[in-house]
Amino acid sequence: MGSWLIFGGGLVESKGLRQYDWSGYRALFEVAMECDLRVQAIMSFHQCGDSIFIPLPDWVLQIGESNPDVFYTNNKGKRNKEYLSIGVDDVAVFHGRTAIMEISFPDFGHQTNM
Repeated sequence: MGSWLIFGGGLVESKGLRQYDWSGYRALFEVAMECDLRVQAIMSFHQCGDSIFIPLPDWVLQIGESNPDVFYTNNKGKRNKEYLSIGVDDVAVFHGRTAIMEISFPDFGHQTNM
């Protein structure tokens, strides 16, 4: 028996660029292990906002203020600040990194080791 858990980038990186705090998730994993439960981790790189609010990191939103093209824009020109545009997957607009580099760079991957 088990559960799934969303890892929200805006929660983990809420203190600043590449400043990761996994303590809340570590505590949940410890409880799950004590109860002999399995956890399926889901990495979230978009904002969630229905019943639970998980924002994008503040530093991403700040970049979006000066460069709104980082956010998804539909064919009618409406921007959605909950999602990044796939156009930034390979454009280094995040402090010299692309969106793909930001989530696959060693500092993030290394920090996810629980």
